[in-house]
Amino acid sequence: MILSRTRSIGLCFALLSTLLALTGCDCGGIPTPMDAAVPRADAAFADDAPGLDAPFVRDDAVVVDPDAGPSCAMTTCGPGERCELVAGAAACVPNSCADLHCSATERCVPAMTGMGNVCVDVACTDSLDCPVEEYCDGVVCLPDVCVAGTRTCDGMAVLVCDDDGGGMPMVFTCGSDAYFESVCAGDAAGAYCPCEDDWDCPADTVCEVGRCTGTGRPPTCSLPPAAFTDVLPTNEITWGGVSAAMPSAVGAPFPTSAQVDITPVVANLDDDNGDGRIDELDTPEIVFQSYCGTDVSTNGVLRAIHGGGPGRGHDFFAVQGGVDPILSTSWVS
Repeated sequence: MILSRTRSIGLCFALLSTLLALTGCDCGGIPTPMDAAVPRADAAFADDAPGLDAPFVRDDAVVVDPDAGPSCAMTTCGPGERCELVAGAAACVPNSCADLHCSATERCVPAMTGMGNVCVDVACTDSLDCPVEEYCDGVVCLPDVCVAGTRTCDGMAVLVCDDDGGGMPMVFTCGSDAYFESVCAGDAAGAYCPCEDDWDCPADTVCEVGRCTGTGRPPTCSLPPAAFTDVLPTNEITWGGVSAAMPSAVGAPFPTSAQVDITPVVANLDDDNGDGRIDELDTPEIVFQSYCGTDVSTNGVLRAIHGGGPGRGHDFFAVQGGVDPILSTSWVS
């Protein structure tokens, strides 16, 4: 009796297996090839940062775990895979981008783990919503078209890449009405308009160290005018004696030569900013001549003092002349 009953149970299982084979397999809740001509990819909604998101319910009531694909027989498919019947058995199949049909605000990308692809959300309202190598066009994130801040010539025009890498608008056009011909040029720092003075530059730019700098756009704000009595000049540097009773320049080289009655000259004489060049980006010096007492024709001293920076007002050099050049002496800081 026991043997007969066992044989009957075996026959029942065989019949049940046959029926399952005829009706398809259960691929973890997704349609099988028996009732769906195009495979669906539940894993298509996975995020591009696995392990950070909790499962959620889609509009079509399917529960999606963003960090895993669908269950398939005795295994779980990767985020970029789907379950299909292959050679009569359930198997994980990689999703192609054509399988996924990503929306207009999604992008098909390779899955972070396993094989296949997933759809990721690339909707944005600002470039800050996008990865650093992409910019926002107002709807979705797109790959940068240029490196932020790079400058290039387009004929006579200077183009500068936007801060978000989304485009290279023209900032200004080189050219001058003066005798100096300003033509767009380039070096390691990028494209620029060369110049000798401000009038060689486009509007709303200035000439600095041989190149026009500025935005090329009119200012958007301005300071209100002030009364003259509110902007009177103030003394910044005092050099020489304290008074007529104490005329010597105490602490300066050749201190008794402290009388000055000529207009000083302003010039850049040393490399203050350490860029290897002496130009208008350095702090200028003030150059003048001094003499002793009332004799302006002999034993004068040519001096220079620092016009700014930490040494403002301090002596830079002093050279004493004389009737006999051999007797002349000098002092340099």
